Amino acid sequence: MIKTRINEIIGIEYPLFQGGMAWISDGRLAAAVSEAGGLGIIASGNAPAEYVLEQIRIAASLTDKPFGVNLMLMNPFADEIAEIIAQEKVKVVTTGAGNPLKYMKLWKEAGEVGEIVVIPKEEKKQTGVFCAYHENPQMYEHVWRNGIYHTGDSARIDEDGYFWFEGRIDDVIKTGGYRVGPFEIESVLSLHPAVVECSVVGVPDPSRG
Repeated sequence: MIKTRINEIIGIEYPLFQGGMAWISDGRLAAAVSEAGGLGIIASGNAPAEYVLEQIRIAASLTDKPFGVNLMLMNPFADEIAEIIAQEKVKVVTTGAGNPLKYMKLWKEAGEVGEIVVIPKEEKKQTGVFCAYHENPQMYEHVWRNGIYHTGDSARIDEDGYFWFEGRIDDVIKTGGYRVGPFEIESVLSLHPAVVECSVVGVPDPSRG
């Protein structure tokens, strides 16, 4: 399969974008495409903002891989949808039927969370990066993709250029069909004055998984 810069930038396995087909490309379809290695895209069409928000959250509950939203700029609810895209930190946005210039500042300042990666000068050789997983060469090949070391740590960059740790990409608890990041729950619990340290882990449940 062809590997391109697009794969690396977006974090997809195949350089394939699913079309944003109005009232067809919903959250479930977008999640399925992203899970298969392409880029799933939710179509806004002329749908209200509440519908788009619902589909974004459905997709996010079904996949931890990147997906996008197609904003049709003639949609009467385009301003609201643009805000939702920023608030939900959708990684990829495509637009149609107009010029998205007025939304670009909003989207760029949304504080996107991404994975921390290391690009070495020499392939698979970087000071401070281990050279193998013990008796697990498949995992080693997984973290070294296209000559780039994927740490599995997610972070965001603030306006001053500082990195803020958000959590582990592979540290996800599945509950009731939703994917929950332990770090987010721990951050909320830590705000209580009676809590000094906390750790959230998943346990099997007969009804919620």
